[in-house]
Amino acid sequence: MKNPYAGSDKATLCQKARERASVLLDETHPGPFVPGQRTPYLTREEKRLRLLDTAQLLECLAARLLGDEAVAGSPRQWFLSGRLTLVEAHQAELDRKSRAARLESLMDATDFILGVGGRAWISERDHSRRSRYDLALESDQGLMVVLAELQGLKKGPSEGNTGGAASAPEAGETEGHQAGG
Repeated sequence: MKNPYAGSDKATLCQKARERASVLLDETHPGPFVPGQRTPYLTREEKRLRLLDTAQLLECLAARLLGDEAVAGSPRQWFLSGRLTLVEAHQAELDRKSRAARLESLMDATDFILGVGGRAWISERDHSRRSRYDLALESDQGLMVVLAELQGLKKGPSEGNTGGAASAPEAGETEGHQAGG
């Protein structure tokens, strides 16, 4: 059975947990007794479904709180299984997280400066068949080279820019990274 909370971010899990806690607290502390008013009771199936959903929510919250500790394929699991040394396992995780952070920075800056045309711009290949995307994800230094090139395409606020996305440059127009080959 697929967990409906799998893949949820921390904010979503937190909000769902607060909502669930509110419902559960309301059930454990009913309001004042009102003669003639019936308290709504859940059927056995409704209780089972709520318990299952709460368990799945707690499972995902625990995994997010622990980081990737509880997930197979995490540095701890790699080390405990003997597949990698502690140093190798954490270096691999650092590399993965660094690459993901570079990708997020690249996409944010490209979307901001070039808008929709940015995806094509970062995918253009130079004479050695490398794209800006490849260069940026390879290292922090590569990302800085691509960001500097991107900055050259658009004037900043101090240079009289009023905002909005610029159009993507034609192939071969930018310095440092010639498209085609």
